[in-house]
Amino acid sequence: WSRPTMDAFVVTVDFHKLPDQTLCAAKRSILAKRGLKESYPVAGTLQPELLDAVRILHMTELELYFLNEESALEPTPRTQMNSLVYLFKYFRDNRDALLQAASMIPNGVSLLDTTVASLNAECDAFIRLQTPQTPIKRWLLRESDPSAVAFHEWIQHEQVEARVEIADFELTGRGLAAAKEIGRNEVVLRLPWKMIFSVHKAMESPTVGEIFKQLELDEDSVLMAFTLYERFVNYSESYWRPYWDALPTTVDSGLFFTAVELDTFLDSNPLQMEIINMREHLLQTYEALIPPLCEKFPEVFPADLMTWENFVWVRSMFDSRGFHLDIQGKTYNCLLPLVDFLNNHNITMLEGSGILQEPARDYVIRTLVPLHPGQQVFMNYGSFSHRELLLFYGYESNGGECNPYDVYPLELEVPDDDGYAPTRSAVLSKVGLSTEHSLKKNKPIPRRLLATMRVFLTPSAKLAELMGSQDLAAVEKTIFSNLEKDVEAISLVQTLVSALKENVESLSPWAAGHAEVPEEFVGNERARLA
Repeated sequence: WSRPTMDAFVVTVDFHKLPDQTLCAAKRSILAKRGLKESYPVAGTLQPELLDAVRILHMTELELYFLNEESALEPTPRTQMNSLVYLFKYFRDNRDALLQAASMIPNGVSLLDTTVASLNAECDAFIRLQTPQTPIKRWLLRESDPSAVAFHEWIQHEQVEARVEIADFELTGRGLAAAKEIGRNEVVLRLPWKMIFSVHKAMESPTVGEIFKQLELDEDSVLMAFTLYERFVNYSESYWRPYWDALPTTVDSGLFFTAVELDTFLDSNPLQMEIINMREHLLQTYEALIPPLCEKFPEVFPADLMTWENFVWVRSMFDSRGFHLDIQGKTYNCLLPLVDFLNNHNITMLEGSGILQEPARDYVIRTLVPLHPGQQVFMNYGSFSHRELLLFYGYESNGGECNPYDVYPLELEVPDDDGYAPTRSAVLSKVGLSTEHSLKKNKPIPRRLLATMRVFLTPSAKLAELMGSQDLAAVEKTIFSNLEKDVEAISLVQTLVSALKENVESLSPWAAGHAEVPEEFVGNERARLA
């Protein structure tokens, strides 16, 4: 046993746990340039420097790409939430060790308590300011909605611990509301392992488990085939029948766009081809998996129920409602009944996306802030752009306003007017640049994009000098800090953006107001999203 010291009375920012070592090195470099550290003493308040260090830990590669090294950090809502959750968990999970260290320090316990209170106040203020008010239109269970009642009876029978209830909200539709006062760090939902729909249940099935083992299919194929079987073949006897009845029959996602809708609203748009390719890939998967299964085991997998249309529905359920759970160190795609009724928002009131608690393997999710009866409970699905939300979820965020995750990707071509394209590509690689870049609304031109443009504009003689130099720091300074070519570089970006803008406007006559929506598509949600 070692005597606690001041060294133990700290908050540690775990950069060493990042799996991507290249990304870890980049983040540590930013940390050093900003004069920040990887640990801070518990000081009685939530120090801005500590919060910035944790924000850098949680920034995505795309956020780092747009980061201006001279300006203040501007984390996305998800990064800010992840940072607050990280600190919240740190103080909760390390409380015993921190209290032991605090007992050896004058006013240590008071410092710890006031720091935690400061963190809680930061969480409350951030969530309260950012979360929309969504009044309840009706409580589905209280108004005896048949599918909601059957689903609720199933949940009660399986002894699900739930402090939420299904409701229909203005703006967001069906979701979950707090059924009672819920305190901070309290369990919102506890789902028993038995109810979690995963590949494990497929392999344990007394009817089809042995078939899947015999065929040695990959996990995703097993999951798709098992869902088809349980939802459409074994429906009347399925353990999950109340859940199937509570799910939507369609989703306004890319998979459900008709050929007419694609031609009318996304003609020549890159999204049109993306949706077509996505459907073709799914069709290939279906044809390789389902018809052979039906042919070999016709009594178990009848072809008239294992249809392409049903397969599309299954895929869309996992795209729009699936959870990736860590089960004994491996990630699995799962469906979580009731939990998947939580609507998405950039700001969540919950502590992440929940975990499996061993040894029972119950799924548990807790609150980050207190919740009041009738308040809608949001979860954050991820850092999704409007394009991704349309493709996989069939809705848009923030009423179509600026999405912090929307970017315009650029794939540049290395100029070869003077025959030096290979040398330019080599110089880009030497300093860690590529031809893949992005633009973002209300953001300056990224420094990496400008640096790439400088390489494009560099004369051949200078390129040879840069390639031959052994002084990497000097080469990086020339490419990232030399302003000599910036007028030309910025002009090149402006020309590129003007061409892109003209192209985008020509592809979006409905959004730009240049054309009226045909009468037959009025009220069509997919048309509105497109």
